[in-house]
Amino acid sequence: MKRWTFRDLTSTHGPEIMKWRAAGLSHAQIAREITERTGVKTNRWTIRRTLDEMDREKMIEPPPLEPFDDSPVIREDLEEKIEDLIARRLQDSRRAVGRIQSRTRVCRMSSAPFGLWLVGDVHIDDPGCRFDLLHDQVQAVAAAEGVLGVSVGDHQNHWIGARLSKLYSKQPTTASEGWKLVEWLLCDSGVDWLAVISGNHDHWATGAGGVDHYFKITRSPSVRYYDEHELRIRFVFEDGDDPMTFVVRHDFRGRSQYSPVHGGTRATLWDPDIDLAVAGHTHEWGEHRRELPGVRDRCPMSIRVRGYKHDDAFAREKGFHSGRFGQSCLVIIDPTSSGPGRMTVAWDLDRGLAILEAMRSEYRDRDTDRI
Repeated sequence: MKRWTFRDLTSTHGPEIMKWRAAGLSHAQIAREITERTGVKTNRWTIRRTLDEMDREKMIEPPPLEPFDDSPVIREDLEEKIEDLIARRLQDSRRAVGRIQSRTRVCRMSSAPFGLWLVGDVHIDDPGCRFDLLHDQVQAVAAAEGVLGVSVGDHQNHWIGARLSKLYSKQPTTASEGWKLVEWLLCDSGVDWLAVISGNHDHWATGAGGVDHYFKITRSPSVRYYDEHELRIRFVFEDGDDPMTFVVRHDFRGRSQYSPVHGGTRATLWDPDIDLAVAGHTHEWGEHRRELPGVRDRCPMSIRVRGYKHDDAFAREKGFHSGRFGQSCLVIIDPTSSGPGRMTVAWDLDRGLAILEAMRSEYRDRDTDRI
Protein backbone atom coordinates (compact mmCIF):
# COMPACT_ATOMS: atom_id res chain seq x y z
CA MET A 1 0.00 0.00 0.00
CA LYS A 2 1.32 3.45 -0.93
CA ARG A 3 2.29 5.78 1.93
CA TRP A 4 3.44 9.40 2.12
CA THR A 5 7.14 10.04 2.65
CA PHE A 6 8.32 13.15 4.52
CA ARG A 7 10.01 14.45 1.35
CA ASP A 8 6.77 14.22 -0.68
CA LEU A 9 4.76 15.83 2.11
CA THR A 10 7.29 18.67 2.39
CA SER A 11 7.07 19.49 -1.31
CA THR A 12 3.27 19.09 -1.77
CA HIS A 13 1.59 19.88 1.56
CA GLY A 14 4.30 21.72 3.48
CA PRO A 15 2.45 25.06 3.91
CA GLU A 16 -0.78 23.32 4.98
CA ILE A 17 1.00 21.21 7.57
CA MET A 18 2.70 24.32 9.00
CA LYS A 19 -0.71 26.08 9.26
CA TRP A 20 -2.30 23.08 11.03
CA ARG A 21 0.53 22.99 13.55
CA ALA A 22 0.13 26.74 14.12
CA ALA A 23 -3.61 26.11 14.73
CA GLY A 24 -2.69 23.68 17.53
CA LEU A 25 -3.29 20.31 15.84
CA SER A 26 -1.21 17.38 17.07
CA HIS A 27 0.96 15.21 14.83
CA ALA A 28 -1.68 12.44 14.86
CA GLN A 29 -4.47 14.88 13.97
CA ILE A 30 -2.45 16.29 11.06
CA ALA A 31 -1.79 12.71 9.85
CA ARG A 32 -5.56 11.97 9.83
CA GLU A 33 -6.28 15.20 7.89
CA ILE A 34 -3.72 14.28 5.22
CA THR A 35 -5.05 10.71 4.92
CA GLU A 36 -8.70 11.84 4.63
CA ARG A 37 -7.97 14.54 2.04
CA THR A 38 -5.58 12.61 -0.18
CA GLY A 39 -6.65 9.02 0.35
CA VAL A 40 -2.98 8.10 0.96
CA LYS A 41 -2.04 6.95 4.43
CA THR A 42 0.57 8.55 6.68
CA ASN A 43 1.26 8.52 10.42
CA ARG A 44 2.29 10.90 13.15
CA TRP A 45 5.99 9.89 12.91
CA THR A 46 6.12 10.91 9.27
CA ILE A 47 4.41 14.22 10.12
CA ARG A 48 6.93 14.82 12.90
CA ARG A 49 9.85 14.13 10.57
CA THR A 50 8.32 16.43 7.97
CA LEU A 51 8.01 19.31 10.47
CA ASP A 52 11.59 18.77 11.78
CA GLU A 53 13.00 18.97 8.25
CA MET A 54 11.06 22.12 7.43
CA ASP A 55 12.19 23.75 10.70
CA ARG A 56 15.83 22.86 9.99
CA GLU A 57 15.70 24.27 6.48
CA LYS A 58 14.16 27.43 7.86
CA MET A 59 16.97 27.78 10.47
CA ILE A 60 19.84 27.44 7.99
CA GLU A 61 18.32 29.78 5.46
CA PRO A 62 20.91 32.51 5.04
CA PRO A 63 19.89 35.98 6.17
CA PRO A 64 19.48 38.59 3.48
CA LEU A 65 22.64 40.49 2.65
CA GLU A 66 22.84 44.09 3.73
CA PRO A 67 24.71 46.64 1.66
CA PHE A 68 28.30 47.13 2.95
CA ASP A 69 30.43 50.19 2.46
CA ASP A 70 34.12 49.23 2.62
CA SER A 71 35.49 52.69 1.94
CA PRO A 72 37.86 53.83 4.75
CA VAL A 73 36.64 56.44 7.14
CA ILE A 74 39.34 59.05 7.60
CA ARG A 75 39.07 61.70 10.24
CA GLU A 76 41.75 64.17 9.28
CA ASP A 77 41.23 66.10 12.47
CA LEU A 78 42.25 63.00 14.48
CA GLU A 79 45.21 61.91 12.31
CA GLU A 80 48.83 63.05 12.83
CA LYS A 81 49.95 65.41 10.11
CA ILE A 82 52.59 64.02 7.77
CA GLU A 83 55.05 66.77 8.73
CA ASP A 84 54.74 65.85 12.43
CA LEU A 85 54.99 62.12 11.62
CA ILE A 86 58.23 62.64 9.66
CA ALA A 87 59.71 64.78 12.43
CA ARG A 88 58.88 62.15 15.04
CA ARG A 89 60.37 59.32 12.97
CA LEU A 90 63.57 61.34 12.42
CA GLN A 91 63.86 61.85 16.17
CA ASP A 92 63.33 58.11 16.79
CA SER A 93 66.01 57.31 14.20
CA ARG A 94 68.55 59.67 15.78
CA ARG A 95 67.83 58.13 19.17
CA ALA A 96 68.39 54.62 17.78
CA VAL A 97 71.70 55.65 16.19
CA GLY A 98 72.77 57.22 19.49
CA ARG A 99 72.03 53.98 21.35
CA ILE A 100 74.16 52.01 18.88
CA GLN A 101 77.06 54.45 19.13
CA SER A 102 76.88 54.55 22.93
CA ARG A 103 77.55 50.81 23.11
CA THR A 104 81.23 51.64 22.67
CA ARG A 105 82.36 53.17 25.93
CA VAL A 106 85.34 55.50 25.69
CA CYS A 107 87.69 55.17 28.66
CA ARG A 108 90.41 57.83 28.91
CA MET A 109 93.60 56.49 30.48
CA SER A 110 97.10 57.70 31.21
CA SER A 111 99.89 56.13 29.19
CA ALA A 112 101.21 54.28 32.23
CA PRO A 113 101.09 50.46 32.05
CA PHE A 114 97.97 49.02 33.63
CA GLY A 115 96.46 45.60 34.17
CA LEU A 116 93.11 43.98 33.40
CA TRP A 117 92.27 41.22 35.89
CA LEU A 118 90.03 38.91 33.86
CA VAL A 119 87.80 36.91 36.21
CA GLY A 120 86.15 33.73 34.99
CA ASP A 121 82.77 32.31 36.02
CA VAL A 122 82.72 32.72 39.80
CA HIS A 123 79.66 30.68 40.88
CA ILE A 124 80.31 32.18 44.29
CA ASP A 125 77.48 30.30 46.02
CA ASP A 126 78.41 26.87 44.64
CA PRO A 127 80.01 24.35 47.03
CA GLY A 128 82.53 23.54 44.28
CA CYS A 129 83.74 27.15 44.02
CA ARG A 130 87.42 27.70 44.95
CA PHE A 131 86.43 30.57 47.23
CA ASP A 132 89.76 30.40 49.04
CA LEU A 133 91.61 31.16 45.80
CA LEU A 134 89.11 33.86 44.81
CA HIS A 135 89.41 35.54 48.21
CA ASP A 136 93.22 35.61 48.06
CA GLN A 137 93.22 36.99 44.52
CA VAL A 138 90.65 39.66 45.38
CA GLN A 139 92.83 40.86 48.26
CA ALA A 140 95.93 40.92 46.05
CA VAL A 141 94.20 42.91 43.28
CA ALA A 142 92.60 45.33 45.74
CA ALA A 143 96.01 46.12 47.20
CA ALA A 144 97.70 46.55 43.80
CA GLU A 145 98.03 49.78 41.84
CA GLY A 146 96.79 50.21 38.28
CA VAL A 147 94.64 47.05 38.07
CA LEU A 148 91.07 47.05 36.75
CA GLY A 149 88.73 44.09 37.23
CA VAL A 150 86.71 42.46 34.45
CA SER A 151 84.05 39.85 35.23
CA VAL A 152 82.68 37.64 32.44
CA GLY A 153 79.53 36.64 34.37
CA ASP A 154 77.89 33.67 36.08
CA HIS A 155 78.40 35.17 39.53
CA GLN A 156 75.91 32.73 41.12
CA ASN A 157 74.12 29.49 40.24
CA HIS A 158 70.57 30.89 40.34
CA TRP A 159 69.06 27.46 39.89
CA ILE A 160 65.59 27.59 38.30
CA GLY A 161 62.90 25.12 37.30
CA ALA A 162 61.75 21.96 39.03
CA ARG A 163 64.85 19.95 38.07
CA LEU A 164 67.62 22.49 38.71
CA SER A 165 66.07 24.02 41.84
CA LYS A 166 66.67 20.72 43.61
CA LEU A 167 70.39 21.51 43.47
CA TYR A 168 69.85 24.22 46.10
CA SER A 169 69.43 21.41 48.63
CA LYS A 170 73.01 20.31 47.87
CA GLN A 171 74.68 23.68 48.42
CA PRO A 172 75.29 25.10 51.90
CA THR A 173 74.99 28.71 50.74
CA THR A 174 71.41 29.98 50.55
CA ALA A 175 70.12 32.22 47.78
CA SER A 176 70.10 35.31 50.02
CA GLU A 177 73.66 34.57 51.20
CA GLY A 178 74.71 34.28 47.55
CA TRP A 179 73.50 37.84 46.91
CA LYS A 180 75.47 39.08 49.93
CA LEU A 181 78.63 37.47 48.58
CA VAL A 182 78.08 39.03 45.14
CA GLU A 183 77.62 42.46 46.73
CA TRP A 184 80.87 41.96 48.64
CA LEU A 185 82.71 40.96 45.46
CA LEU A 186 81.42 43.76 43.22
CA CYS A 187 80.87 46.57 45.73
CA ASP A 188 82.90 46.10 48.91
CA SER A 189 85.97 44.01 48.04
CA GLY A 190 88.14 46.99 47.07
CA VAL A 191 88.52 45.88 43.43
CA ASP A 192 88.09 48.64 40.85
CA TRP A 193 85.77 46.93 38.37
CA LEU A 194 86.04 48.27 34.85
CA ALA A 195 83.50 45.90 33.27
CA VAL A 196 80.90 43.43 34.58
CA ILE A 197 78.87 41.14 32.30
CA SER A 198 75.94 38.86 33.11
CA GLY A 199 76.22 35.18 32.27
CA ASN A 200 73.48 32.74 31.38
CA HIS A 201 73.10 31.75 35.06
CA ASP A 202 72.79 35.43 36.02
CA HIS A 203 70.05 35.90 33.43
CA TRP A 204 68.03 33.27 35.31
CA ALA A 205 67.79 35.74 38.20
CA THR A 206 65.80 38.22 36.12
CA GLY A 207 62.35 38.40 37.69
CA ALA A 208 58.96 37.97 36.03
CA GLY A 209 58.76 41.73 35.67
CA GLY A 210 62.05 41.84 33.77
CA VAL A 211 64.02 43.36 36.67
CA ASP A 212 67.79 42.92 36.30
CA HIS A 213 69.09 42.76 39.88
CA TYR A 214 72.70 42.90 38.70
CA PHE A 215 71.98 46.26 37.07
CA LYS A 216 70.92 47.56 40.50
CA ILE A 217 73.98 46.12 42.27
CA THR A 218 76.43 47.51 39.72
CA ARG A 219 75.20 51.07 40.29
CA SER A 220 77.96 51.01 42.94
CA PRO A 221 80.86 53.48 42.41
CA SER A 222 83.20 50.47 42.32
CA VAL A 223 81.77 49.36 38.93
CA ARG A 224 82.31 51.56 35.89
CA TYR A 225 80.42 49.69 33.19
CA TYR A 226 77.80 46.92 33.24
CA ASP A 227 75.83 45.19 30.51
CA GLU A 228 73.74 42.04 30.21
CA HIS A 229 75.49 40.77 27.09
CA GLU A 230 78.49 42.70 25.80
CA LEU A 231 80.76 45.61 26.66
CA ARG A 232 82.96 47.27 24.07
CA ILE A 233 85.47 49.64 25.66
CA ARG A 234 87.87 51.83 23.72
CA PHE A 235 90.94 52.98 25.63
CA VAL A 236 92.15 56.42 24.63
CA PHE A 237 95.55 57.39 26.07
CA GLU A 238 96.59 60.86 27.14
CA ASP A 239 99.99 60.88 25.43
CA GLY A 240 98.45 60.26 22.02
CA ASP A 241 99.40 56.58 21.84
CA ASP A 242 97.31 54.39 19.55
CA PRO A 243 93.92 53.63 21.13
CA MET A 244 92.85 50.03 21.63
CA THR A 245 89.47 48.30 21.80
CA PHE A 246 88.57 45.66 24.35
CA VAL A 247 85.40 43.52 24.05
CA VAL A 248 84.07 41.24 26.78
CA ARG A 249 81.18 38.80 26.46
CA HIS A 250 80.09 35.81 28.47
CA ASP A 251 80.71 33.84 25.29
CA PHE A 252 81.45 34.38 21.61
CA ARG A 253 79.82 32.40 18.82
CA GLY A 254 81.87 29.54 17.41
CA ARG A 255 83.35 26.29 18.75
CA SER A 256 86.36 24.18 17.85
CA GLN A 257 87.65 21.00 19.45
CA TYR A 258 91.16 22.27 18.78
CA SER A 259 90.92 25.65 20.48
CA PRO A 260 88.90 26.87 23.49
CA VAL A 261 89.21 30.46 22.22
CA HIS A 262 87.94 29.82 18.69
CA GLY A 263 84.89 32.08 19.09
CA GLY A 264 86.90 35.07 20.33
CA THR A 265 89.57 34.56 17.65
CA ARG A 266 86.84 34.50 15.01
CA ALA A 267 85.49 37.79 16.38
CA THR A 268 88.91 39.49 16.12
CA LEU A 269 89.21 38.41 12.48
CA TRP A 270 85.75 39.61 11.51
CA ASP A 271 86.00 42.86 13.46
CA PRO A 272 89.41 44.46 12.86
CA ASP A 273 88.77 47.06 15.59
CA ILE A 274 89.01 44.46 18.39
CA ASP A 275 92.42 44.24 20.05
CA LEU A 276 91.36 42.01 22.94
CA ALA A 277 88.35 39.65 23.09
CA VAL A 278 87.52 38.04 26.47
CA ALA A 279 84.95 35.36 27.37
CA GLY A 280 84.20 32.62 29.90
CA HIS A 281 81.18 30.26 30.07
CA THR A 282 82.68 26.90 29.04
CA HIS A 283 84.89 26.44 32.15
CA GLU A 284 88.05 26.05 30.11
CA TRP A 285 90.89 28.45 29.45
CA GLY A 286 93.36 29.49 26.81
CA GLU A 287 94.69 32.34 24.70
CA HIS A 288 95.42 33.02 21.07
CA ARG A 289 97.29 35.86 19.40
CA ARG A 290 98.26 36.46 15.80
CA GLU A 291 99.45 39.25 13.57
CA LEU A 292 96.75 40.53 11.28
CA PRO A 293 98.05 40.49 7.71
CA GLY A 294 97.95 43.85 6.02
CA VAL A 295 97.21 45.79 9.22
CA ARG A 296 100.26 47.53 10.64
CA ASP A 297 101.22 46.58 14.22
CA ARG A 298 97.88 44.83 14.85
CA CYS A 299 98.27 41.65 16.92
CA PRO A 300 94.79 41.01 18.39
CA MET A 301 94.38 38.53 21.24
CA SER A 302 91.48 36.35 22.37
CA ILE A 303 91.30 34.91 25.88
CA ARG A 304 88.91 32.54 27.65
CA VAL A 305 89.10 32.27 31.44
CA ARG A 306 88.07 29.10 33.20
CA GLY A 307 86.43 30.34 36.40
CA TYR A 308 86.45 29.05 39.96
CA LYS A 309 83.96 26.16 39.87
CA HIS A 310 86.12 23.05 40.26
CA ASP A 311 83.79 20.41 41.70
CA ASP A 312 81.25 20.28 38.86
CA ALA A 313 78.76 17.39 38.85
CA PHE A 314 77.48 18.36 35.39
CA ALA A 315 81.00 18.21 33.94
CA ARG A 316 81.52 14.75 35.47
CA GLU A 317 78.18 13.56 34.11
CA LYS A 318 78.99 14.71 30.56
CA GLY A 319 82.64 13.73 30.69
CA PHE A 320 84.00 17.26 30.21
CA HIS A 321 87.64 17.91 31.00
CA SER A 322 88.07 19.78 34.28
CA GLY A 323 91.28 21.82 34.36
CA ARG A 324 93.28 22.94 37.37
CA PHE A 325 94.39 26.38 36.19
CA GLY A 326 93.10 29.42 34.34
CA GLN A 327 90.58 30.67 36.93
CA SER A 328 91.60 34.22 36.03
CA CYS A 329 94.51 35.99 34.40
CA LEU A 330 96.16 39.39 34.31
CA VAL A 331 96.59 41.16 30.99
CA ILE A 332 99.25 43.86 31.28
CA ILE A 333 98.83 46.64 28.72
CA ASP A 334 101.66 49.01 27.85
CA PRO A 335 100.17 51.85 25.77
CA THR A 336 103.62 53.05 24.71
CA SER A 337 104.47 49.73 23.03
CA SER A 338 103.24 48.30 19.74
CA GLY A 339 102.91 44.90 18.18
CA PRO A 340 102.87 41.81 20.39
CA GLY A 341 104.66 43.66 23.20
CA ARG A 342 101.67 45.85 23.90
CA MET A 343 99.84 43.10 25.82
CA THR A 344 101.42 40.60 28.20
CA VAL A 345 99.34 37.77 29.70
CA ALA A 346 100.14 36.36 33.14
CA TRP A 347 98.19 33.30 34.26
CA ASP A 348 100.06 33.45 37.58
CA LEU A 349 98.46 36.49 39.25
CA ASP A 350 101.24 37.16 41.79
CA ARG A 351 103.90 37.10 39.08
CA GLY A 352 101.78 39.30 36.84
CA LEU A 353 101.29 41.88 39.59
CA ALA A 354 105.06 41.96 40.18
CA ILE A 355 105.72 42.50 36.46
CA LEU A 356 103.11 45.27 36.35
CA GLU A 357 104.63 47.06 39.35
CA ALA A 358 108.07 46.91 37.76
CA MET A 359 106.72 48.31 34.48
CA ARG A 360 104.88 51.14 36.23
CA SER A 361 107.99 51.97 38.26
CA GLU A 362 110.03 52.14 35.06
CA TYR A 363 107.40 54.38 33.49
CA ARG A 364 107.50 56.74 36.47
CA ASP A 365 111.27 56.92 36.25
CA ARG A 366 111.04 57.81 32.55
CA ASP A 367 108.54 60.54 33.38
CA THR A 368 110.88 61.93 36.03
CA ASP A 369 113.80 61.98 33.61
CA ARG A 370 111.71 63.91 31.06
CA ILE A 371 110.90 66.55 33.69
